[in-house]
Amino acid sequence: MSFKSLRFKLIAMVFAGFIPIILGLLLYVFPTYENFFVEQKKVEIKTGVDIVIGMLSELEDQVKNGHMTKEQAIADARKMFGKIRYGDSDYFFAYDNKGVGMAHGLKPELVGVDRSNSKDPNGKNYMQDFITIANAKSDGYVDYQFERKKGQEPEDKISYVKFYEPWGWLIGTGVYISAIQEQINETKVKIFSGLAIIIAIALGFSMTFSIRLSKTLADLSNDLQSEANHVDEVAKKISSISESLSSSTTQQASALQQTSSSIEETSAMIERNASNARQSIEISHQSQNSVNVGKDSINRMMGSIRDIARSNEEIINQIDESNKEIENIVRVINEIGDKTKVINDIVFQTKLLSFNASVEAARAGEQGKGFAVVAEEVGNLATMSGRSANEITEMLDRSIQLVESTIKNSKEKISKLVADGEQKVKSGTGIAEECLNVFNQIVGDVNKVSDMVEEISTASTEQSNGVREINLAVTELDSVAQQNSTMSQDTATTAEQLKAQVISLKRMTHHLNKTVNG
Repeated sequence: MSFKSLRFKLIAMVFAGFIPIILGLLLYVFPTYENFFVEQKKVEIKTGVDIVIGMLSELEDQVKNGHMTKEQAIADARKMFGKIRYGDSDYFFAYDNKGVGMAHGLKPELVGVDRSNSKDPNGKNYMQDFITIANAKSDGYVDYQFERKKGQEPEDKISYVKFYEPWGWLIGTGVYISAIQEQINETKVKIFSGLAIIIAIALGFSMTFSIRLSKTLADLSNDLQSEANHVDEVAKKISSISESLSSSTTQQASALQQTSSSIEETSAMIERNASNARQSIEISHQSQNSVNVGKDSINRMMGSIRDIARSNEEIINQIDESNKEIENIVRVINEIGDKTKVINDIVFQTKLLSFNASVEAARAGEQGKGFAVVAEEVGNLATMSGRSANEITEMLDRSIQLVESTIKNSKEKISKLVADGEQKVKSGTGIAEECLNVFNQIVGDVNKVSDMVEEISTASTEQSNGVREINLAVTELDSVAQQNSTMSQDTATTAEQLKAQVISLKRMTHHLNKTVNG
C-alpha cells in the first residue's frame, strides 16, 4: 500500500481523530475522575461510620430500656466491630477521648491500650488528631500512614472519625490511597481496552470503506472519462444549434418591433378615450350638483307653501275666535233686550198702579186731590220710561240684526277666501311635488349616467393598463430575443469552452486514478 494512496490517507485520518480523545482522557477526564473517586470514597467511609453509630445507638436504646447492661452492650459492640467488613478488608475502630482503644475490627488486642502517642513513619501523631476531634465532640478526616497488612510497609491512608457522645467513643474507619489507586487504574485499563476495541473497529471499518471507496472512485473515473467523450460530442452539437438559434432570434426581433409600434398607436387611442371619459365625468358631476341645487330650492319652496298653509289655518282660527267674541256681544245685547222687556212690564205695572191710585184719589174727594196729582205724575213718568224702553228695544233689535248680518257676510267671505287659498296652496303643493319627483328622476338619471361614465373611464384605464402591460411584455420579449441572440453567441463561446473543459476533465480523471491507486 503506497503512502500516497487514498486508503493510507483514510487510515491516517482515523488515527488522527482518536488523538484528541486520548489527550482528553489523559489530561482532563482521568484527573477529574481520580478526584471524584477519592471524594466518593470519603463519602463511603463517612456513611459507614454513620451506620456503625446507628448500631451503637440501638444498643444504647436497649440499655436504656433495661434489656441489657452497659457492659453487655459494650461487649456486643466489640464483637460487632470484629465482624463488620467492607471493601476488601476494611474495618472499623473506636477510641475514647484519651486515645485508649475501645474496639478494633482488625486488631482486638489494641482494646484497652493507650495509643495517645502513636505516630506514623513520618512522625505524625495521628492519634492526637483523633483526640482533638473527640474533645471537640465533632467529626473529620485525618491523613496518615498505616500498615495495610501485618508485616508490610505502612501506606498512605485517610480515615474519618466521629465522636459518639453517649459512650464517649470516637468511631472511625479509613481507606488506603493505594486501594483507591488500584480501582482507578482498573477503570483506566477498562477505558483504554474499550478505546482500543473502538479503534480496531474503526480501522476495520475505514479499511473496508477505503477499499469500497477506491473501487467506487475508480468506476467514477471511468464514467467521467466516458462522459467527457460524450460532452465533447454534445459541445459540437450545441455550437451548431446556437448558429440556428441566432438566425431565428433575428427574425423574431424584427416581428416584435412591428408589433410594438402597433400597440403604441392603440395605447394612444385608448388614452384619448380615457381623457374624454374623465372630462365627461367632470361634466356629469357638475350637472349632478346643479340638479341637487334645484332640488334643494324646490324643497325650500314646499316648506314655504307649508308655512303659508299653517298661517292660513292660524288666520281662520283667529277669525273664528273673533266671530265667537261677536256672538258673545250679540248674546249680551239679547240679554239687555230681555232686561228692557222687564222694564216695560214694570212700566205697565206702574201705569196700572197710577190708574188705580187716581181712581182711589177720586173716590176720596178733596182729601185725595194731592195723591191724585202724585199718581198722575207717576203715570207720566211711567209713560216716559215706557217710551224710552221701546226706543232702546228698537235700537237693540237693529244692532242685533246689523251684527248678525255682519257675522254672516264675514263668514261667507272668509270661507270663500279660505277655500280659494286652500285650493291654491294644494295646487302649488301638487305642482311643487311634481317638480320634486321630476328632479328626483333627473337626479337618478344623472347618477346613472355618472356611474356609466365612471365605468367607461375605469374600463378605459384598465384597457390602457392592459395595453401598457402588453407593450411591456412585447418589450420584454424583444429584450429576451436580444438576450437569446446574445445567448446564442455565448452558447457558441461556451461550446468552445466546454471542449477545453473536457480536456481538463480528462486530466482530472487521470489524476483521480493516480490518487486512488497511488
